[in-house]
Amino acid sequence: MTRRFRIIYSSFVTLVGETSINISTGTTLPSESFILDTVNFGGGGTYLTGITQTSNKSLFTKCVGIENTAVNGQLYMRGNTTPTIITGTTNYEKVLGTTSASTDNSKYSHINNRLTNEAIVKRKYLIQCTLSFTSGNNNVVEFGFYDSKLGTFRQPSIVISTANSSGRAENISMSCVVEHSIGNYIEIWSKNTSSATNITVSNMNLIITQIN
Repeated sequence: MTRRFRIIYSSFVTLVGETSINISTGTTLPSESFILDTVNFGGGGTYLTGITQTSNKSLFTKCVGIENTAVNGQLYMRGNTTPTIITGTTNYEKVLGTTSASTDNSKYSHINNRLTNEAIVKRKYLIQCTLSFTSGNNNVVEFGFYDSKLGTFRQPSIVISTANSSGRAENISMSCVVEHSIGNYIEIWSKNTSSATNITVSNMNLIITQIN
């Protein structure tokens, strides 16, 4: 199989010791091209091996007996001390630091401060982020989602926060809705509008949730 495989409106009764569908781990398929649509699985055997609903190759919809496909991504950062270098008061900079990916991510790949969509079907997503940061005392700092689909920032996501007299701000939150497909990615960027003082995002939690 090199293009597409689809089963629709079907039922499998799998007896003990039997396997209904076994996909070789070496099978080459494009993103979301192994399709099970309204398929019922029953019996005491093994329904599906070699592929799951989280695989970039699969698209399972309205099935019974197996998990259906849902696309979601999450990254987080705890106790970061790497500063985001600020050289002026007009430009945004990508937030620096080491982030980790949730083990429950499905069809999203992760590198530091980036979640990339791996699902070829276009969907709408709710993107939410909370973070804490330190900067100069009483500095006014902006955060927003950089969206590769637009090649710029999602304007509804931009929030402005003022650090306290100790230079810290907690529980800053931002959100927006996007329509993404394979290759589109989201990052968190920041800007210090008060001075060329570095911003250190110490804690961050970014979640992308499919809404249709």
